[in-house]
Amino acid sequence: MASDWGYSTATHSRGTAGTASTVVLAANASRKYLFIRNELGGPVYLNLGGAATVDNGSVRMAGAGTVGSDYEMTKGRGNIYTGSVTAICSGATALLDIIEGT
Repeated sequence: MASDWGYSTATHSRGTAGTASTVVLAANASRKYLFIRNELGGPVYLNLGGAATVDNGSVRMAGAGTVGSDYEMTKGRGNIYTGSVTAICSGATALLDIIEGT
């Protein structure tokens, strides 16, 4: 599957979103694929290149186990972002599963 999306190496990691905006993935100019899943917790808000907020300007991912709890970008689709990604949630903590392809 990796070669279909244009990357050869997949790196798996886990991020934690809390009530303050935090970087869950550092910038990577070699990024060709990104998949983030809200594995445990309520809604999570992602921001590409700035501080995540629970209101305007952030991408909302639904709570874990529901439709919309994933976020995917690929170079092949032309929607890849190579800068840092921040996250925040309105609840106590959310755990994020992250796959980055280079």
